[in-house]
Amino acid sequence: MAANPQSFFRFAARYYPLLLDLFYRREGFTEADLRNLIETIASEGDPNPSTVIDQLLSFSINS
Repeated sequence: MAANPQSFFRFAARYYPLLLDLFYRREGFTEADLRNLIETIASEGDPNPSTVIDQLLSFSINS
């Protein structure tokens, strides 16, 4: 099922630093690496890393 464009762009705007970091990782990354990256950029009230990972997968953004 196609992602809602508004939801995708909202996610991309919020997690731009994460997406940029993932883009430049030539060696790939582990789930632990991904969780650490998410925790590094997390703000008060953000969803937990598992939720963010699920969102990445729902938008087909993965390694």
